[in-house]
Amino acid sequence: MRFLKLGPLLLTLNLITVHAAPAQDGPSSKSTDPFLEICAPVKNKVVPGVDLNPKSGQKGDEDCEALYYAPGGHPDYKAAYQCALRKNDRQVLTMSYANGYGVQRDVAAALKIACTSRDGPFPDLLESATHLRKMLSDGSTEKFDQCDDVSSTAGSKHCDAIKLSFDSAARAQRLAAITQAWSPADKNAFATLEKAKNSYLDTYAKSEIDRTDGASDAYAAAARSSQEDSFTETLDLLEKGKFPRASKAAFEQADKALNKAYRFTQRPRSRSAEESMWGAISATGIRETQRAWLRYRDAWVALAAKRYPAVSATAIKTYLTRQRTDGLEVFVPPNSPKI
Repeated sequence: MRFLKLGPLLLTLNLITVHAAPAQDGPSSKSTDPFLEICAPVKNKVVPGVDLNPKSGQKGDEDCEALYYAPGGHPDYKAAYQCALRKNDRQVLTMSYANGYGVQRDVAAALKIACTSRDGPFPDLLESATHLRKMLSDGSTEKFDQCDDVSSTAGSKHCDAIKLSFDSAARAQRLAAITQAWSPADKNAFATLEKAKNSYLDTYAKSEIDRTDGASDAYAAAARSSQEDSFTETLDLLEKGKFPRASKAAFEQADKALNKAYRFTQRPRSRSAEESMWGAISATGIRETQRAWLRYRDAWVALAAKRYPAVSATAIKTYLTRQRTDGLEVFVPPNSPKI
């Protein structure tokens, strides 16, 4: 499966990739339907048991994709296929036939289903059909995924969400493995930390990501996932005894840089060109996020005191303060006046 890359740790809004501009929803009435040529080899193909009416299918909460991908678990391809038959889920049906998952492999059947599907952005449907036509012509045994050929904004957001679900499941498994043998006291401290982390990240996603753009929910999800990665990496460093040390002077320097960036965000400001990047983000929102971050930082210090007594509170604070400063400095324009 190939997904669009979300990038490394997203501590600044500018690092979140904007996907391609929305493409048209269908072929131009002035042009020939490109599906006609691509789908010609399967024009008379019959797929037993599959309703090729794109508007049919049962309604309900059953999630065929969850059964097919099963992030953090084991895919149940037979159940996914049966679910897709009931709900006429074209994407899952196409992948099931193309890969032989839950049903006998039949690339021609996959192409037929793709050719009769209208469930999704037109460019993505066309690319998937083109991909399957090539697989059929070449006799290819490669694996096929709906995310292989996405180019639309909607398709990219959907596939990024699938990737994020895998990332989330992998983190959960890693954290469970780390904490499994911990003492009850350590687990209680960790539960407090996770509560503080979730409060901080909820506030961060609400208050420090501009939601005036139509794709802002995807940006927030990507940014939060990166912050969650940072959380897991920090715990890994502590568990492996590789957490960086820091002197009192180092913390004071880091704290000074943080306060400088934070004070800038709280200054009365005009809607200048330099600050237009703020969008709907407000000083009040940043202030709320900062308060949540302080509780999060202190929860880290409390956990370390119990679980990692060899690591000083100064080291913990310095490490987390530098991370937070990186996130705040995105709101400070280059060559800004001294505070």
